[in-house]
Amino acid sequence: NNNSSSNDDDDGSGGAGGDDFEERLGKYVVGLDLSGNPGVGEFESVAAVFERAVACGVNVTLHCGELETRKCMQETRRMLEIKPTRLGHALFLTNDDIERITANRIPIELCPTSNRVTTARVSSLPESPMRARGCDDHPTAGGWLEREHVIVVSTDDCGVFGVTLTSELRGFARSFALT
Repeated sequence: NNNSSSNDDDDGSGGAGGDDFEERLGKYVVGLDLSGNPGVGEFESVAAVFERAVACGVNVTLHCGELETRKCMQETRRMLEIKPTRLGHALFLTNDDIERITANRIPIELCPTSNRVTTARVSSLPESPMRARGCDDHPTAGGWLEREHVIVVSTDDCGVFGVTLTSELRGFARSFALT
């Protein structure tokens, strides 16, 4: 009964309950994306929804590794357990995270301008295992390219950074001598 105001019958779906959740999800939803301010909220509060989506074959993108904080690193580890279809940013990763991403061939969505600005104030990124030698145009792209890992070039906060997808693609292609 959808008219009930009681939450006593929580089904563990993170608010996405109902017996026909999987049917509705696969029929009407082709993808879910979790993004936003990584310093606000807890991934665990919505993890069950994303787990169920992946189980139903729905494409899932999870933005992770945007901050070099303990909380962000722990959430990245938890997100990787779900085996999403794609990861956004993935800038601050442990060696174990990189191995899991590589082994599962999870494409990485890179937003060149946003990623450079995000990492500009962080001193430890140059020692990151994803930092390619001689590559200053993007903080992690060179590492992914060296591994022949699938990446997606995108934009983030276009209004803030004043970029377009075309400008990001041109700059990325020029930086990495891609034709």
